Amino acid sequence: MTEQRVDRGGLPIVDHGDREAWEIALDRLELDLVRIERALGVGDFVDDGTCWEVPSRYGPLPGELRTRAEELLARQRSVIETLRERMATTLRQRAVVDSIGRAAQTPEPRAAYIDLTA
Repeated sequence: MTEQRVDRGGLPIVDHGDREAWEIALDRLELDLVRIERALGVGDFVDDGTCWEVPSRYGPLPGELRTRAEELLARQRSVIETLRERMATTLRQRAVVDSIGRAAQTPEPRAAYIDLTA
């Protein structure tokens, strides 16, 4: 009886699947990632509106592509963290600009009453 390998989550590692289709899917994912990394590096905005989904029709990810997929996942997480940091910085800067804008506004004249008899 052969022992089946499992991943960190306890799921079986299957060493078959449409390798060529998976390689193309990972290539596309990597190209999108490279484009986003470069845009972040120069301060450009990139949003093509597409979302990547696991291609279920290709069968399971072949075991020999697992390392590459994990490396892409680590890079994606790094990009997400960079985006979070930049969004937080942008929100702080916007709050400062908004407060300066409010402080710079000339208040409208209002009636003021002072009780001199109290």
